[in-house]
Amino acid sequence: MSIKISENVVWRDLDGEIVILNLTSGVYFSVDGVGTRIWILMSEQVAPEEIVRRLMAEFEVEEAQLRSDMESLVKDLAGQGLIEVSG
Repeated sequence: MSIKISENVVWRDLDGEIVILNLTSGVYFSVDGVGTRIWILMSEQVAPEEIVRRLMAEFEVEEAQLRSDMESLVKDLAGQGLIEVSG
């Protein structure tokens, strides 16, 4: 699987909170905490498995919980047209 931020999206990091805007639809979304780190790694085109590996090293979290949370975030972001998921 690969994840790419949609071309019609702009985002900013505001003191640890990522604010995301879809310029086409006007959809606004924000993430904080671990979601901020996931977004930044996605913006660097890091593969999902590598994101999980890095986050496991950075945060005290169960792998199953991390995978579940990341899957939910990816689903929400894709559903809003903020990212494109392939594979």
